[in-house]
Amino acid sequence: MKTKQELKKYFENGDIPVQEEFWEWQDSYWHKDEKITSDTLDYDFSKKADANASNINPQNAQLWKEKIETQTSIQNPELNGNILTIFYVGENGIQQSKSVNLSSLITNDISIEHAEYDASQNIITIIQNDGSSFSINLSEFSIIPATNPDGSVSLAQEGVEKIKIHKVGISGSYNDLSDKPTFSGNDTLQSVIDRGNSSVKPIVFNADQGRAGELNFNKNSYSHYFGNHSNNDLSYYTVAIGYNTLSALTTGQSNVGIGSYVLEATTTGTLNTAVGVNAGQKLTTGQYNAYFGWGSGNSCTTGNSNTMLGDEAGNRTTTGYKNTFVGMGAGYYNTTGNLNTLIGWKANNQSNLGDKNIMIGVSAGSGVTGNNNVLMGTGAGMNDGAISNKLIIHGNQTLSGYSNTAEGSFGSFQQGQLNRALITGDFLDRWVRMNAGFLQIGSPASNANDITITPTAGITAAKLYTPTSNNDYIQQGWILNNYYNQTQINSLLSRTYHVMGSVVNFGALPTTAQTVGDVWNLLDTGENYVWVDNLNNTGIPGWDKLSGMVDVSGYIPRTGTATGQPITGDIEFSTATPALLKSGNTWVAINNGTFDVSSGSSVSATDKSWLVVSQNEIYLGKQNLGSPGKHISISNSANYIDIGAEYDGPGLVGSSYYGENYADQSFIQKKYADKQHSYTTKEELTGGTWINGKPVYKKTLYLNQIPRTGEIDFKIEFPDIETIISNEMFTEWYVLDTAFAGNQWRTKVYITVERKKATIELLGEPDYDYSVIDSFTLTLEYTKK
Repeated sequence: MKTKQELKKYFENGDIPVQEEFWEWQDSYWHKDEKITSDTLDYDFSKKADANASNINPQNAQLWKEKIETQTSIQNPELNGNILTIFYVGENGIQQSKSVNLSSLITNDISIEHAEYDASQNIITIIQNDGSSFSINLSEFSIIPATNPDGSVSLAQEGVEKIKIHKVGISGSYNDLSDKPTFSGNDTLQSVIDRGNSSVKPIVFNADQGRAGELNFNKNSYSHYFGNHSNNDLSYYTVAIGYNTLSALTTGQSNVGIGSYVLEATTTGTLNTAVGVNAGQKLTTGQYNAYFGWGSGNSCTTGNSNTMLGDEAGNRTTTGYKNTFVGMGAGYYNTTGNLNTLIGWKANNQSNLGDKNIMIGVSAGSGVTGNNNVLMGTGAGMNDGAISNKLIIHGNQTLSGYSNTAEGSFGSFQQGQLNRALITGDFLDRWVRMNAGFLQIGSPASNANDITITPTAGITAAKLYTPTSNNDYIQQGWILNNYYNQTQINSLLSRTYHVMGSVVNFGALPTTAQTVGDVWNLLDTGENYVWVDNLNNTGIPGWDKLSGMVDVSGYIPRTGTATGQPITGDIEFSTATPALLKSGNTWVAINNGTFDVSSGSSVSATDKSWLVVSQNEIYLGKQNLGSPGKHISISNSANYIDIGAEYDGPGLVGSSYYGENYADQSFIQKKYADKQHSYTTKEELTGGTWINGKPVYKKTLYLNQIPRTGEIDFKIEFPDIETIISNEMFTEWYVLDTAFAGNQWRTKVYITVERKKATIELLGEPDYDYSVIDSFTLTLEYTKK
């Protein structure tokens, strides 16, 4: 820091101060916005007097007292709650006050009967309607009391009344009760309200208990409370009723707490509702929670969106979130489990939970610690431990000894466990089991249609059902009614043919010991005879002829014709109904002049490939589900060939490019058309011809270095030009600040194209260096010699 003398040298006449000198000048002084710390001041702060006079000695204290305690005039007397305060200004002009606390003598139904003044002691005695009294010593106020005819006492100074004490309180020229009428009877809360009074300060019951009995409304946060609520202006829309309820709240909003120690630790948590002693007591920053019941959610700290209804419901839950516990003691020992739903007295009451469990029923899931279980019924899953993804439905009937005051106990809690409960299952492995003597399905009105499943008898029904599909179960009765039994089969088999062998001729057939069904073959004719018990309906047994030799040489075998034996004649099909040849999903249909070959699930399928030939049309197509497919149609009814494909496809596409071999009648491909409007430094046929029939070529020449003379030789790039049909050119010439198309620029530059060369000329510059041109592009269409 510079001294004043050093700073003055920067600002002498003729000086031009620089930035650093201005900064040194500014840094040598205090700005009004800067705070001056005590250690930067050259002063002994041990000699100062603190505001509360705690650091001055008795001698200095007496000197201060003599200066400030001389009363000259009384001002602005007030009764604030139970505190009577007299304000006055001393000779030194400093306003001071004296107060008397009346709270220790107040009763529940206070009213002032009259006041008596003892001039010798300068004391006012207030007499209440219950006979009690209290005194006010006015010796320090330098005023003269006077008793009025109505029994009130006035305190006046220099003839001006400052305070009047009467039955309804204290009034005066500086008091808000000024000009109010006097009352001869006892005041009530209703009469005070009727006079339009309201309080901007809290009402305190039993003030010796601190703020425990404080009733107030915070107009800044629109919060209501009865008790020692934190009363923070930022904790909007709070309702707190009870001792230590929401007593630590800082910025949390929209919380409701009813009961002692409710949400006691909540600071920034919002939108929580808790009812019941100790409900949500340890919650700090959690949100969207609802606790109803003594000790419900007592240990929750940061968990959100929990609903706990019932005494001690979720009592030990700490950070768990999105849980719903309904019932006394439901989820009592859960600490960190999330997204659980427990309903029932002491549901899951013995252990910490996992996540996503549903447990409904008295003691349902007690002792279960796993995840994603559904347990329903009294004692369902009790003590099943770390099970997960399980379904248990059971009502344990062994619970006994319970009453209005007794919990009762399970005679066998194992009845509701996974391996013994009535209905169990696994959501992950996807199985369901019923531990039952039987399962019965039927109408609730009648047993006539019941179906019963038992471990011993299997599936039985109360009536006989007729199966309607291959997947139906078949009853024994239906089988007996529709199929032969073994005895019936044996009887029928006894009447079937029995192949016995061959004999020479009919005369050699047996005449004794034959039975019905015996079949013999005759070697001479190849015929077969069977022994029957009623030959030709004569009632006489005998040999009945079965068949003879059949000539099948004119038939086509199912295995096909033999090699060297082709079909030599015509095969004619019916014109009335289609004839089909099928192999797998491939069909050949011939129908009255139409030949149809298709591959699909059927001839009429919409997802298939097919060829149709008729007298009027040839049609080849491929159709897909949900799309128009592709097709080629040649028809007598149209003077064109119809070709179609999917709307979003490229249409008709060749597998190769044929543009180099097109004839005049060729249909062209897109690539060929694109080339007519494209440019390349390679020579290409345009596909067109000149008036003399010669083919037209096109080529682009690009140069980024121009000869100094401005002449561009074509011998290498265009060695055998015969006729130049068209030219296009573009020049970048930034020395002239230009880039232009065409063969001239502003009548200053001309470009001449000949068979053997191109010449660039800048008028008026005979020795110009054309190598400064940045680039020159020339496209020619031409014929060759």
